Amino acid sequence: MFKMQGVCGTLGLLLLAATVAACDDFSPVPPNSPIVQGVIVWVDHPFDTPDPELRARFVFPDSVRAGVAFDARLITIGPNVCWFPDDATVSTSGNRIEVTPWDRAGVPGQRCTPANRSLQRFVRMTFPEAGSGTVVLIGRRVSGNDPGSEPVLGEPHQLEFVVEVIP
Repeated sequence: MFKMQGVCGTLGLLLLAATVAACDDFSPVPPNSPIVQGVIVWVDHPFDTPDPELRARFVFPDSVRAGVAFDARLITIGPNVCWFPDDATVSTSGNRIEVTPWDRAGVPGQRCTPANRSLQRFVRMTFPEAGSGTVVLIGRRVSGNDPGSEPVLGEPHQLEFVVEVIP
């Protein structure tokens, strides 16, 4: 532990307090940033990757127990550093689960560096009965270098996954 003395010590503490107070209002996600459906597929993207098609990563077990909740990791694609994950909507009808990821886009006019940004969130799901289960990921598909007019990127798109639901 150290002790700050004199005028310099007092000024230093005041400066530190002012800095912390100023940073208190800072949030990496601007409160007025639009919430949009997540990008789940990007074809012929402008990013430096060996694969010409980027897909959302949706990681969950191949088989799950009926009536037991499980968590899935869902990563959508952000087109620049100003995008952040928001949440996901999960709706269940029998053994069909629809998941719609939501992301926060940069504020219009904000200067943002283009980048392939991974936007991660976790989703909790439950299949009610044994048998075959289907998870439908509902989001957006973007083609090419021009993502379209921000914040709405691309066109509606769905990906389907089959899960074994054991008793």
